[in-house]
Amino acid sequence: MEPIHILGAGAMGLLLAASIRTAFPSYPVQLLLRDPYRHSAITTATTTATTTMTTGSNPGSSPSPIPSLPPVVDHNGRPSVTVCLAQAAQPAATTKTRATSPRQTVVHVPAQTVATAVMTPLVQANIYNRKPIRNLILTTKAYQAVAAVESMLPRLQQKPNEDTDTATTTTTTTNTATKATNLIVLCNGALAVRDELQSLLERHHATKSVQVWLGTTTHGAFRPPTTTDENDSNDRLYHVVHAGVGHVVLPIELAPMAALLDRAGLHCSTTCTAAMETALWHKLAANCVINPLTALHGCSNGDLLLLLKGDWNEWLDKITREVAAVAAANHAATSGQLDDDDQLSVASLQAYVHQVVTDTAANKSSMWQDVLAKRPTEIGYLSGYVVERGRALGVDCPVNAQLYQQVRALTERYN
Repeated sequence: MEPIHILGAGAMGLLLAASIRTAFPSYPVQLLLRDPYRHSAITTATTTATTTMTTGSNPGSSPSPIPSLPPVVDHNGRPSVTVCLAQAAQPAATTKTRATSPRQTVVHVPAQTVATAVMTPLVQANIYNRKPIRNLILTTKAYQAVAAVESMLPRLQQKPNEDTDTATTTTTTTNTATKATNLIVLCNGALAVRDELQSLLERHHATKSVQVWLGTTTHGAFRPPTTTDENDSNDRLYHVVHAGVGHVVLPIELAPMAALLDRAGLHCSTTCTAAMETALWHKLAANCVINPLTALHGCSNGDLLLLLKGDWNEWLDKITREVAAVAAANHAATSGQLDDDDQLSVASLQAYVHQVVTDTAANKSSMWQDVLAKRPTEIGYLSGYVVERGRALGVDCPVNAQLYQQVRALTERYN
């Protein structure tokens, strides 16, 4: 078991960490936090280390209050944080069946802090001197990805023979030939994030010590509005709602990690490089449809079909046609070949988007959550990326450009 570090304590990062530790209570997975309040609590080892999983809560509602617990650490004495993971209720399939009933599970989730500009040089040095990271899953917002990874580079650029955070056992999730750090990107807008990360690594001469892998997930998860402020010192719990069961896809080179996530109930599989590129364009298409429309209409994924009614199919058709055209042009430009097997066709993208909307009907998209919390959105890495990439390839994308401008106008009201 090689340790896994998760950078980004948003909904997806919390879901991954909680799922792994629920299935494997002793597995060395750690959340990496940037929040100054959490830093203070963790460095004094006074944070509760528990994860509470509740099944049967109402979609969109906050998890039931959990009484204050005495400060503890995990069974290895490592400082940790508390994550409350609620599973959105599943309605009865028929009148003869019952909806899911509540259940709770408690598990420890270790955590560390990362160096930030507000910390003193001594504190930063202590953090940088920690043991190297071999497997880093990036689940930050797309626009935070480069800065977050840059802050971790001192722990990623390590000599091949240095130790990891825990003793090595029988399985591995790293490339044992090179011992490069695996940086797995599970952010929205992963295609755009990859380009930025590669530029970052080139600037720091870290392309050989850090291997960037792209993954994708269709799990729906959100942080309830009452607990989105991580700096609220009155709430030591991280709340997250798992509102839609989906899948995780990783590169085949990370098969051991994929097996771990799959055994943790996250339905993870692997695929080859070419198929991963296709999967990422499918994910981008879903993001370009669901995220801006839910943010602009203020609704859950499933409610889009009800609110838009007949307009839903029109929006779906226009957006996916543009994404498909850019994807096909990009495929031809990068591989020199046409998409003969129609994996990037409009029909395939639309079928994928329909499936995601159905599977995550109760979910609040990350962009709607950002708007509710008056945060910046990832629109530039989704619709904006399609427009920019299309412009570079000679493909006009007026509908995605329109959504990009509308979301920007919406966020400018509170920025």
